[in-house]
Amino acid sequence: MHSNAMLGLGFLGLGVFAIIIFAFIVGLILELINTFIGLKIVKIDSEFIEILKVSSYKAVTSTILGLLPFGFILAFVVAIYINKTFFDTDWKNGLLIELPLLVLGLVIGLFFMLMMIFSFIAFAY
Repeated sequence: MHSNAMLGLGFLGLGVFAIIIFAFIVGLILELINTFIGLKIVKIDSEFIEILKVSSYKAVTSTILGLLPFGFILAFVVAIYINKTFFDTDWKNGLLIELPLLVLGLVIGLFFMLMMIFSFIAFAY
């Protein structure tokens, strides 16, 4: 194999690693905002440091489990369990804490689905 081709494979691996790190950072920010909103819905008072710690645990698990097929479902259940454990609540409130993230995910998914449909329609004509 030519040396330039080998160099390209190294950059490809670095790009995949950068995408995983970027997904973790975006996931952490979204988890932080949505955990804060979810705690306000359930009426649980918590410090920012504790919310940041729980959100980082959930972001790490969702990034790792998101690499698996259908891992997002397992990551959602694990996030509910993390909420239940750290905020000392039951499964219902753990689910309610994750509710804003679920709604945001559905809205973003619907937006991208509509973008794909409109792009297919635009390219058809």
